[in-house]
Amino acid sequence: MLTNASTDAPNDAAGAKTTATVRSYRLVANEQALAPHTGKKIEVTGTVDSQASAPAGEAPRLLVESGKVIAPTCTD
Repeated sequence: MLTNASTDAPNDAAGAKTTATVRSYRLVANEQALAPHTGKKIEVTGTVDSQASAPAGEAPRLLVESGKVIAPTCTD
């Protein structure tokens, strides 16, 4: 589960980048690849799975395509 996630929304009409609401996502990824990075701040790239029907109150799925560590802890 990815919590306190923020996404970059597309540029608005004036070209300014806006930030979307903070959300939680259920990550669909290689667990073995992510496990060593538990507690680190990471940047992941992927697609929100709009085909999956999640029960009410359940986080949407994020299909992870790639990622990188951007800080040694989540608070950095």
